[in-house]
Amino acid sequence: MQTMFFHLEKGDELLFPTFFFTLSFTLFFTTIKFYLNYFFASLFYGILYPKTFFLKEKVLKLLIPLLTLLIIYENNVSSELTETDRLYISKILDKIHVAPLSPVRTYDEEITFIQKVEDSLIKYYPHVGAGIPLSQEREPKNLFYIGGGLCFDRSRVFEKFFKFSYFETRHLFLIRDYSKNNNNFTVFFRIQEIASHAVSELKTSRGWLAIGSNKPWVALDKSCNPLSMKQIKLAFDNNIVIHWLESPPFAYFWKGDTHFIYGLYSRHGKFYKPYNLIPDYNISKLLYNLTSN
Repeated sequence: MQTMFFHLEKGDELLFPTFFFTLSFTLFFTTIKFYLNYFFASLFYGILYPKTFFLKEKVLKLLIPLLTLLIIYENNVSSELTETDRLYISKILDKIHVAPLSPVRTYDEEITFIQKVEDSLIKYYPHVGAGIPLSQEREPKNLFYIGGGLCFDRSRVFEKFFKFSYFETRHLFLIRDYSKNNNNFTVFFRIQEIASHAVSELKTSRGWLAIGSNKPWVALDKSCNPLSMKQIKLAFDNNIVIHWLESPPFAYFWKGDTHFIYGLYSRHGKFYKPYNLIPDYNISKLLYNLTSN
């Protein structure tokens, strides 16, 4: 049994089959949606104009890939800051009594700021019922007025907050015990049966750092080095003990028996516009599933 105080060695690339499944799942739904519309439109057009139908059909077939890509793009969840985000982030900073972070800072200043923001946001915006209702926005403005939320609400606001403070961020969707069923993709659809969680990672000056969204916690080892979810899972898979600065809450979500997907916000598609059956995702963040860090 090895022990670890620092960053894990790079080079062991992790493969995430669920990323490909998520992308396939999205492509499947968008393509089916378009083909159904296309089928009924073609059928109706063919009945009315049988002589020109086949010529029109060839043109439409060329448009299918482009329209499918357009639908995928339209369902992409933006991670960019809006002017409204900036306004309400400033208001929340005033409320929680945390000073903005300068773009020129030390690693220690980064960690202090991250912990202050995390502690204060969870304190001032605690659990509220079932969180912000489905098919409603969950941005800093909404959290400010509603006064609380759940992991999927706060993680979104954390990511906007830290992006505002010059951090690169990425979203994580965790599924408990998923790795035990990684040959059975039906688990992805069992939304009510399989426990899931939403957390975030920030890129500090020393690397990616995972942070909690329900309890104040940051993934630091005893040497105060940051750890990402990929490093945590890699340690678990190789029986490497991580000597935490502080033990993680909800330990089952921070172990190797949890599967995770970067860039996926929900399986049901009701967190972000256009509020349909297509899962909520960010295409650029999904690509992190293909990298080793």
